[in-house]
Formats: sequence, C-alpha cells, structure tokens
Amino acid sequence: MEITRMAFAANMLVNQVLGLKRGETVLIVTDTDRPRKITQALAYSAISAGGEVVVMTMEPQQIGGQEPPAPVAAAMAAAQVVINQSTQSLTHTEAVREAIKHGARVANLRNVTEEMMVTGGITADYHQVKKVTENLARLLTEADVIRMTTPEGTDFTMRAMDRKAIAQSGFVTRPGEFPGCRTARRPWPRWKASPRVWWSLRISRIRSGRLRNPFGWRSPGEESPASRAESRRWS
Repeated sequence: MEITRMAFAANMLVNQVLGLKRGETVLIVTDTDRPRKITQALAYSAISAGGEVVVMTMEPQQIGGQEPPAPVAAAMAAAQVVINQSTQSLTHTEAVREAIKHGARVANLRNVTEEMMVTGGITADYHQVKKVTENLARLLTEADVIRMTTPEGTDFTMRAMDRKAIAQSGFVTRPGEFPGCRTARRPWPRWKASPRVWWSLRISRIRSGRLRNPFGWRSPGEESPASRAESRRWS
C-alpha cells in the first residue's frame, strides 16, 4: 500500500488526537512484526508538524502488558509524546506509568494494520466523536441509576449517584494523558452494580455459537437457572 493513502490517518493522529506542537520530542515504539510503511507515515506526519522524531524497534512482546526493554522504557520517560505502534499493548506497564508521571502524552496504535489506516473507525470525525462522548458522560454523571438493555437480552442496572463519568474521547493533548486510562494517581472510581446481571454472549475462542440460555454474575449462594445445563453442554 502507498504511504500517501495513510497520510490522512497519520495526520489526524498527530495534529488532532495528540495536538503535536513544533519542537516536541516524539517517540514511535514499534516492533519487527509491524508494517514499516505505517511507521514511516507516522514519522513523516510528526516531522511535518515540527516534531523531533525518534523510532525504536524492538522484538514483539509475547503478551500485552509485558514490560518493554529498558532502553525503550527510558526513551518513553524522556519523550513528550509516545506513539505505541507495536503488536501488543503497553498500557498496563511500569514503562507507560513512568512516562505519564514525567508528563508524556501516550497514544496507543497497537496491532494496527495498513487496512485499518485507511478504513473504519480511524476515518471518523474525532471532534464530533469527542462532542458525543462528552455529552454522554454528562448524562451519565447527572443520572442516579443507569440501566442498559439490548434486544439480545442484556439487562444491566447500576447505581451512579455521586459518580462522575469519564469522557474517553481518545484525545491526548495535555501532559500525562493516555486515551481511555487514568493516571496512577487518579484511579478509576468504584461503581456498584445490581447483584443480578444476566446477558447473552457469543463464545468465539472456545467454540462458536450463541448460548441457548443466558448466564451472568450472581450474588453469593445464588445460581443461574441455566448455569448447570450450559456447563454440561459446553464441557
């Protein structure tokens, strides 16, 4: 695929999501399994915006959350902007937490393919997404009870009184921000859910197909009416 086709997504990430400023240091973390053209597109966009770009390539991590090599972690803590373009997520690592503590803005593009750079969600109007997300967060904050239902049978109720919803719009324009996560010093608030939650679910990694009866979380001592039958059927 031509790099020029990925220019829109790369420029959107650099200029809108990250709000890169001239003279800021940018670290792109990638690995030997990721497409070089995506790395180049990101680097070209960051350089065009005036960033001082460094690319570090490591071996692919075995699982998400595995700590990157020490030189990569040190570079993350020293950079003002970090773009993770590696195969696995670095979200739950000390390297990311240290980078955030030092004021880095971290964007996560893990396991992104060339096709994903030109189609799908990455082509959305992210300013509009931000507006919708913040409006939903406001409604959730103002609510005392939240109930979510779906045609498939989901019926989930939680009490939200005195809880502030967090608008995860994906933007990381302020020092120490990471899309979809809180910093180590600001943990997630605790929400109280109803003790009875039942939903339908598709199991893809074990065996494909929809369960005949829903199952879900139960309060201590309570058993789903279908849990024993479903356990036998899927064993």
